Amino acid sequence: MGTQELRRYFRRHNTSGVYTIYLPSGSPLQVYCEQDIDRWGWAVIQRRQDGSVDFYRNWTEYKYGFGDLNGEFWLGLENIYLMTSSGNYSLRMDLTDWDNTTGFAIYDTFSISNESNNYTLHVGGYHGTAGNGLDTKLLIICPQWTSLLDV
Repeated sequence: MGTQELRRYFRRHNTSGVYTIYLPSGSPLQVYCEQDIDRWGWAVIQRRQDGSVDFYRNWTEYKYGFGDLNGEFWLGLENIYLMTSSGNYSLRMDLTDWDNTTGFAIYDTFSISNESNNYTLHVGGYHGTAGNGLDTKLLIICPQWTSLLDV
């Protein structure tokens, strides 16, 4: 299910909320669909809004996801990989700083590699107002996680 297929699916449901999509393998995955932005439905892969969920987690939690889809959450690297492993996807990031200044970034192409390739992020075709902070391939590893990769 690529970006266009997801958009057609989400257009049938015009309310933001949790929906079940089906991965290329046929396995179901619950995702939060944001319907109020940019006239399309977007499957949300991370939401941080009020600090109610601690995002300082171990590798396994970042791999499989954590939090509550109706609140703050991370969907999980493996789920994002499985979602983007077939079809064409785009990525939208909406950002708000401490002064309530907002911006967005859209990448027309988006995918991540599998775990054996360290979930490398691939993006291209930037446009938006938040700046192009992902202009090259990027490895999704923070310094504090480096030792966790060997566990």
